[in-house]
Amino acid sequence: MQRIVLRMPAAFTFRAGQYLEVLHPDGPIPLSIASGPARLPALHLHYRSTPGVADATRMDELLAAAVEPGATLDVRGPGGDVSLPDTLPAPALIVAGGTGIAQALSFIDAFTGQDPGERVTVLWCADRDEDFYLGAELDALKFDWLQVVRIADPARGPDNRGLVWLREQAAALLTADSPVVLAGGPPFVHAACDVLIDAGVELARMQSDVFSYAPRG
Repeated sequence: MQRIVLRMPAAFTFRAGQYLEVLHPDGPIPLSIASGPARLPALHLHYRSTPGVADATRMDELLAAAVEPGATLDVRGPGGDVSLPDTLPAPALIVAGGTGIAQALSFIDAFTGQDPGERVTVLWCADRDEDFYLGAELDALKFDWLQVVRIADPARGPDNRGLVWLREQAAALLTADSPVVLAGGPPFVHAACDVLIDAGVELARMQSDVFSYAPRG
């Protein structure tokens, strides 16, 4: 996992939960912003190189050419409609698969400067324990309002331990007004969405960028 810190122009603004597109001649590469707005002009991105993935190949090329201090990346944004209010109306749930934790971290970082007023539960699902690259940092955050649950299981399907936990805990974690954010790749987000719907959570209460760029047919 590579952590990229950009220095943004003074006029740049964004909301926690949004993303940037890193521009490459062959197409843009979307990356979730992993920091809160209060850190500007510094802006944090997390990136994992994945062999055989076109976006990763393009991003690897850009990073290889930007190794010198002061090197630049061309970006566009911010984009995305996923957001949470500064003061939560009810306990919130953020479900993150793999590197989707970057989007969750943006919310956590934004809430660090002020108490959101309600509990925030983050469920982080990954294939292996080694994939929890932010585990120690999240464990070090001692906020009364924050609960982070990490569950590793490579299984795909409803028997995945993370999805089982979500199914069993949804009713206890959420109220009728609770906002829910789903972060990660389309298969994970759609699977988590199905679990929550089966648990009685209305689709209208869920937010995810996946609903915009990879909706179900």
